[in-house]
Amino acid sequence: MVNFLSQLAWVIYPYLSFSLMVIGVVYRFRNRPLTITSKSSELLERRNLAWGSRAFHYGIIFVILGHFAGLFVPLSFLHSIGVSDYLNFIVSVLAGGVFGIMAWIGLAILIGRRLLIKRVRVTSNFADTYVLILLLVIMSFGLSLTLGYDPLYGSLAYNTAMSNISQWITGFFLFHPDAAYMSTVPLIFKIHILISFLLYPSIPFTRLTHIFTTPVRYLYRKPIVFRSIEGQNTNSEAMNTLRFK
Repeated sequence: MVNFLSQLAWVIYPYLSFSLMVIGVVYRFRNRPLTITSKSSELLERRNLAWGSRAFHYGIIFVILGHFAGLFVPLSFLHSIGVSDYLNFIVSVLAGGVFGIMAWIGLAILIGRRLLIKRVRVTSNFADTYVLILLLVIMSFGLSLTLGYDPLYGSLAYNTAMSNISQWITGFFLFHPDAAYMSTVPLIFKIHILISFLLYPSIPFTRLTHIFTTPVRYLYRKPIVFRSIEGQNTNSEAMNTLRFK
């Protein structure tokens, strides 16, 4: 029974989650490409959106890069370039803490904006709110690891847990996962990972689909101009000219 639950949690459930995401994304790109958008609500409220969205996007990009580095860069490679286990641990905690807090605060602003500002709330659907709250839960567990568990138990426990998770997830993507690697991983790591697998099947059915369009330009694009002051002045002058003719 224990072995079955382990296989369910670390083999069947993750593959089911990723399969639903891949199938859903492919279907949406092929059959409903014009619906792939973040559905901006900038017209309804701008100030909180600007602060929240930028903080969240800048923070989450570095959090994701940190996850990839921690999971897919072998410790042996870090040792070969002079990075000790302790230094790796300190950088992970500090960088993860800074960018994790930035992303968490940005996301909290976006959730508050969506729930508390009436004209944004009435134009939102269940999926909009669901993915934001789910992301906040996932990130809260992640921050509890970075700012709580990891500093409390130190670099040895951190590196051991990350090594086991890395070996499990590498096997997962190479199609020979070994659930045994996760048996000794601390419970809080497991909860963080298991909850994150709830997010992936949601991506094709929510605004999160836009992450597959590589929205890097969003971070430095100019604001969308709906009506410029110069244009209004020009139109007013033209109307005055016509009026006096």
